[in-house]
Amino acid sequence: MDIINSIPDFKMTVNPVFLEKAEALKPKLSERRVSPVRLVRICKQGDDFAAEPAGEADDLSRRALVRGESVCLDFGGHHMGYIALRLESVGSPQDSPAYLRIRLREIPYEMGRDFAGYHGDISRSWLQEEYLHIDVLPAEVRLPRRYAFRYLEISVIDTSPKYKLIVRGKETEDMETLRELFPTAERQIELSLAELDERGVVRDRETWWCFLDWGEGLNKQAGAQAILIYALKQARQMALWLKDSQKAEYYGRQADLVTEEALSCLWDAETGLFVSGKRRQFSWASQVWFVLAEVFDREKNCKLLKRLIQEDPPVKMATPYMYHYFVEALMENGLTGIAADTIRSYWGGMAREGADTFYEVYDRSDRFASPYGDRLINSFCHAWSGTPAYFIRKYLV
Repeated sequence: MDIINSIPDFKMTVNPVFLEKAEALKPKLSERRVSPVRLVRICKQGDDFAAEPAGEADDLSRRALVRGESVCLDFGGHHMGYIALRLESVGSPQDSPAYLRIRLREIPYEMGRDFAGYHGDISRSWLQEEYLHIDVLPAEVRLPRRYAFRYLEISVIDTSPKYKLIVRGKETEDMETLRELFPTAERQIELSLAELDERGVVRDRETWWCFLDWGEGLNKQAGAQAILIYALKQARQMALWLKDSQKAEYYGRQADLVTEEALSCLWDAETGLFVSGKRRQFSWASQVWFVLAEVFDREKNCKLLKRLIQEDPPVKMATPYMYHYFVEALMENGLTGIAADTIRSYWGGMAREGADTFYEVYDRSDRFASPYGDRLINSFCHAWSGTPAYFIRKYLV
């Protein structure tokens, strides 16, 4: 799929007060040293790859590598941090630099693929691969970047015939904040209202980028309309908290108007679903966001969600991000059994495939799905991983 993220004459306005506030609130990160738990061998399995045991972690310091050899380390789980290595030579004195390639990946498939074959839509600079020349051994090597990884592969591109290389692992109710942020929220709503056509419906055009999901062919008009309604209602509530009755009335009135036009132009009474775009597309994302926007009461919301599941529109959800909102819509409308089953089947599906954190895109019908055109780039420890724990604590405990 193509990614449209270029805005002509774009200029960013930086708010120094927000930057200072963010800096002051920056938390202290907890840190710990982790070491590899085993050596593995990446093996082809059909159209995928798997990591098979290839030795104990302690074997690493007893292996001497020469030109063309490599070793792959498994750290036992996903980590985010910096890499430190100790390199030594054995044999004759070092008479040439050690030339190494270091790759860090999250799943075996990424490690098995040749990075040279990447043809995705997003920059290949996201691929975690480093080339190093080490002029003097022994050496303590600390890579400057921070990485997200489980597997680390070290390949010796070249040394010289005279020596070998040994690798050793190195071991609120915050009204003040609301007042500060409210003008920014208002500006976002102002920009969104400017995208309404003469009917009061979000214009159906690709140049206005609204993220709903990575689903292929997803039309965003209806979803954007629902999110605008949702945002207007949230703005009204924030204005009430700030005791600004005039703004509360304005946002409430705007929410009513945009809701009225959505029901007039986007609701299909025959199917009992919302349509989107000139081709009147039915999608999961559109229905979920209208449920969350509460354009109907709870009884009608339940009916819409059940209708959605029954009809199963062809433009489906593709990410844990969109599934998060689907589960939230179910939970908020009392359909906790369906919500729990969805968590078990969707996030559980990733766990059953061996994931110890969750993905940016997970399509049960296409294990190679990626939002960027190539599975070599698809975050496998995404922030959306937190959804199951959040919903279990909020709704099920």
